Amino acid sequence: MKTDSLFYELFKLHPKSLFELAGLEAEGEYIFESITVKTTEKRMDGFFRRKDGDGPNGFLEVQGYDDDSIYWRQLREISTEYEQTKSKKPFVAIILFVDKKYDPKNCPIKKFTPPNRLIRLYLPDCLKAIGDKASPLTVFKPLVLESKKQLPEAVPKWKNEIDSLKLSESTTVIQSEKM
Repeated sequence: MKTDSLFYELFKLHPKSLFELAGLEAEGEYIFESITVKTTEKRMDGFFRRKDGDGPNGFLEVQGYDDDSIYWRQLREISTEYEQTKSKKPFVAIILFVDKKYDPKNCPIKKFTPPNRLIRLYLPDCLKAIGDKASPLTVFKPLVLESKKQLPEAVPKWKNEIDSLKLSESTTVIQSEKM
């Protein structure tokens, strides 16, 4: 992952946050990792698999810049993973656009065979849908702030939201080490 470390860290610590962001039910407990598919090395932004081995595989691309090939790239990475692992599990492909302007709206496949699916998300819309509820997703709120002038007022509120969470000891240690 190039500039996606914030997303990586949050989803590593709180995999269910992606499902919350997408408005999906997370049946079972997921683990998040960034996996590499062979051939010429291609690292996916994220791969979600159920701890118990059931359920669909989740493939995440976080898109924060213009890329007319984003849909092809996502499909290529998923195809390569399934070719190498011989998995028969269904998949959910999620492309999380940091801003709508980065979506080229040129997905070559209009419909997937259920239960496989492609979900296109726009971070500002997802965060608005969640509202002011305190959650680990609060760390993404600075990315969608409309004006830097709002920052001094917003930061204390976001800090209170994060402080109100009952984070695991490992999460707190990781946050302390990064400061």
